[in-house]
Amino acid sequence: MAQHQRMQVFDENGTFLELWPLRSPHWPSSQGTLMVNHFIDQNGFIWVGDAPTSRILKFDLKGNYLYSWGAPGPQAGRLGCSHGITTDQLGNLYLADCFAGRVQKFEPIPGADPERIAGQIVRTWDTWKRN
Repeated sequence: MAQHQRMQVFDENGTFLELWPLRSPHWPSSQGTLMVNHFIDQNGFIWVGDAPTSRILKFDLKGNYLYSWGAPGPQAGRLGCSHGITTDQLGNLYLADCFAGRVQKFEPIPGADPERIAGQIVRTWDTWKRN
């Protein structure tokens, strides 16, 4: 697959399980991807930091693109290169922004659509496949 536009899924022993193409129908054909970190939330959605688009992407467990947010820039709340991503039990999202040399904390806005908020990290891939 060109430009490594894929997500590879492995079990805890390193055994290859699946490969998903990572393309959104909303992206131009020239758009490359660099998904450098991700997590699966408590609802079974995959949240990924994509460096070239400066966006956070949401996928279902079948690899289907669902939603994204973010914009490039050095200002607070904008992204330069999302390289590390995690959440806490309060629903806050933490993002290591390597080009900006900072870690940013994103807090859910009261009343925000829960489908657009990165959830908590509570399960492994293997747990989701068994459910």
